[in-house]
Amino acid sequence: MLRRGGLRLVALRALALSALVLLGCSPTRAINSDFDRAPSDALLAAERLRREGSTVAAEAAFKELLIEYPESWGAARGLQDARRALLPADAFEAAYLQAQTQSPESALAAYLLGRARILRPADAKEAFERAARLAPQNPWPPAGLAYLHCAAGDLYLCVEAYEEAIERMPRSARLHLLLGNQLLNLKLLVDAQRHLELAYKLQADDPQVTAALGKTYIELGRIDQGRTLLEDALTLDPSLADAAMSLAGVYLSDREPERAEEMYRRALQGGLPADEELYGAIRAASLVKRIRQSAP
Repeated sequence: MLRRGGLRLVALRALALSALVLLGCSPTRAINSDFDRAPSDALLAAERLRREGSTVAAEAAFKELLIEYPESWGAARGLQDARRALLPADAFEAAYLQAQTQSPESALAAYLLGRARILRPADAKEAFERAARLAPQNPWPPAGLAYLHCAAGDLYLCVEAYEEAIERMPRSARLHLLLGNQLLNLKLLVDAQRHLELAYKLQADDPQVTAALGKTYIELGRIDQGRTLLEDALTLDPSLADAAMSLAGVYLSDREPERAEEMYRRALQGGLPADEELYGAIRAASLVKRIRQSAP
């Protein structure tokens, strides 16, 4: 599954445990080192517009945020994602190349150019590496590099990129979330749990962190805790399709087919592909429940 002898699990565990000690013993306990001047609720609202297909409205919302918070990486990322859907490919890349040329010492401009060139890995890598040199304490450039490794199928280097970044930024909720999600996808559940619990300590109000930890607990058999976290995540962000799909499975297991179907439909509305096996099980459970309720 992974090259060069597999993941360095001992190193991962040591890294996670050392970060836990740091969080538990530091006078500035559980302070997230990730920083963005734009309010998280405003970023989330704008991103929700984009995710729901209101791309023009999302673009306007992110533009307004950048007027007030011009150094916001979150707003710049969101605006770029909206523009990617609205602009021709050549005009889209040209805009970010011009911005980087005009501000050659801007880490954000270099990072955005890397994202604009994401389908050309060598060019994107060069831009992300430049951004990382200019902003060594920002989690997004190493996340970009890790993504390139993952897209190329080199999961070892992907995980290694996250590890190296976390060594520099042990209190980055974003990096612990991204590494935790990667480990969850690889079914390395105990290691995913450690990193996602760290992310949750650092940023419990982040719906993506909450959902990821909830899904991990479900996989580990901690169903009640997982269900609560998934419900919390959807309270924070009702448009989280992956959380809704996971919760559909939980409600089905808890013999609540109506709620399971509601979550399933919400997941489809959020853009997830249909899961015919899950939906068939939900419909079957609904039928059985109706038969039992109508029995004399």
